[in-house]
Amino acid sequence: EGNAIMAETCGQVLLGSGLTILSHPLMYIKVLVQVGHEPLPPTLGKNLFGRQVYHLPGLFAYAKHITKIDGKAGLFKGLSPRLCAGAIGTIVHSKVLQKCHESKLEVMKSDQKAEEGSLQHVVNETTKEMIARSCATIVTHPFHVITLRCMVQFIGRETKYSGVFDSVITIYKEEGILGFFAGLIPRLLGDIFSLWICNMLAHFINSYAIDDSMSHTNEMKNCSQAATGFFASMLTYPFVLVSNLMTVNNCGLAGGLPPYSETYKTWVDCWRHLGREDGIGEEVLKMSTEEIVQRTRLLDSEIKIMKSEVLRVTHELQAMKDKIKENTEKIKVNKTLPYLVSNVIELLDVDPNDQEEDGANIDLDSQRKGKCAVIKTSTRQTYFLPVIGLVDAEKLKPGDLVGVNKDSYLILETLPTEYDSRVKAMEVDERPTEQYSDIGGLDKQIQELVEAIVLPMNHKEKFENLGIQPPKGVLMYGPPGTGKTLLARACAAQTKATFLKLAGPQLVQMFIGDGAKLVRDAFALAKEKAPSIIFIDELDAIGTKRFDSEKAGDREVQRTMLELLNQLDGFQPNMQVKVIAATNRVDILDPALLRSGRLDRKIEFPMPNEEARARIMQIHSRKMNVSPDVNYEELARCTDDFNGAQCKAVCVEA
Repeated sequence: EGNAIMAETCGQVLLGSGLTILSHPLMYIKVLVQVGHEPLPPTLGKNLFGRQVYHLPGLFAYAKHITKIDGKAGLFKGLSPRLCAGAIGTIVHSKVLQKCHESKLEVMKSDQKAEEGSLQHVVNETTKEMIARSCATIVTHPFHVITLRCMVQFIGRETKYSGVFDSVITIYKEEGILGFFAGLIPRLLGDIFSLWICNMLAHFINSYAIDDSMSHTNEMKNCSQAATGFFASMLTYPFVLVSNLMTVNNCGLAGGLPPYSETYKTWVDCWRHLGREDGIGEEVLKMSTEEIVQRTRLLDSEIKIMKSEVLRVTHELQAMKDKIKENTEKIKVNKTLPYLVSNVIELLDVDPNDQEEDGANIDLDSQRKGKCAVIKTSTRQTYFLPVIGLVDAEKLKPGDLVGVNKDSYLILETLPTEYDSRVKAMEVDERPTEQYSDIGGLDKQIQELVEAIVLPMNHKEKFENLGIQPPKGVLMYGPPGTGKTLLARACAAQTKATFLKLAGPQLVQMFIGDGAKLVRDAFALAKEKAPSIIFIDELDAIGTKRFDSEKAGDREVQRTMLELLNQLDGFQPNMQVKVIAATNRVDILDPALLRSGRLDRKIEFPMPNEEARARIMQIHSRKMNVSPDVNYEELARCTDDFNGAQCKAVCVEA
């Protein structure tokens, strides 16, 4: 008997799975219609009475629309969880129904069994079926939730629920356990009401309307059972609709959110909302024929107004498209190469409220607000531009290099700043690797350079708190080979600054103004690369005291020094650009270079003493094979009047 029951259950599972696969596209379309997704427009047709009416697309048209978007496989979205629900539901229903029959038989062993076909028998069987169906519905409802949400994803083209296991994780993370039972109560109520209405109506029809003496009695009873089932499903359809809407309501999918669906707190709110939507139909039923005609005319006039508004908006949209196309063509024409290279001289604000001067021309575009520009072209001509062009005025500043149209002079784009190639070569690409520990005998000089250069660049807020301006630059002076260049590189290594190394003789050029241009471009590059350090070695090549001379070369050197003075005055101490200059002849430098506000700090680098010489030789011999008999103090005493470079040479030669 157990094997027979198992075989019957397996047969029911297979049959149910086959029917589920065949009916799945129909259920898919039904669910999309229930949530309000109607992507296809209604078509004009005729009803049974021959009147022209609009019909919504049928099942086949809807299926064709889905196939066009997702292919034929798209009609079977959510099939896997539905098959799981069907198989598990059949097994649970069979097991629970079997247990109900067994327990009922045990209870009724001593009692008289109800006659088959009696009301008591129908009530007993319906109760067992209700318990079995309810258990199956509760167990399989999580799969039902996943099925509906997989279907509703078609509306918003989401991929949130891609598989059974992924969907389970998603629902649990977002809604917890209760998320698996969304819409369960109206579904249970609908199943229970449908079952009782169907069985009770069928019993009364079979008992009082169909006589056993009639021919084909069994066929008629089967037909009555089917008819009552159809009638019961019609009566309980609102429960099915509410259950499906609550299953996808406010779950993060477009189909469960406005405009497709309102958000409801409970299924009762959903039921009431759907009931209120039918109020328009009831209102129409209460209206007289004249009122309906008058209301129809009002609706027709509103439709005409809306159509005219649509035409107006469409016309404006087309006009805007034509204007955009025209402006695009103008932009292409204006961008025709070659550009005329120009410099922005000044940016001016335009205010229509400003009073015009007496006798001035009338501004035809007086309501325009914004900025205008003054530019100077490469042909030395100056132009005022009331309309700047294609570049945002906020991105421009005086001194910018721009490309303008050669006819209209409108600014088309900004150009990269030009620098002399010799200045670019002065930029040290690799960051210096020297450390303070590589320098011997200059502890005081290191401390002064840290205070003047490193601290203002790394901790400028300390100077702001004190209310003082940090030094702009430092002058290092002393005999050759005393570590001036080495300390400048070590200083640059302690900051994240760009290091520009200029040699004084490089700034002395044979062409008039060429040296001054190098200085100007070097400072411009330093400002762009800020934070940066400009190291000028051999400053005495261009910074000597000014004197009267008729030689062109001397005058050119003085022009270069004047440009250097101008650049030192042209940036603020907090601009993260510092100047370190070095010279062997501080006595011949022009006093204008040495005054405060330019090279504020003067650091002397004397010849190293005996202790410093010993330290220098120890530093330079760290990576050498040194005999244990070497006495650095004795070597320092033997190298009197040696500078740091000579001490290094002693180690290398040894």
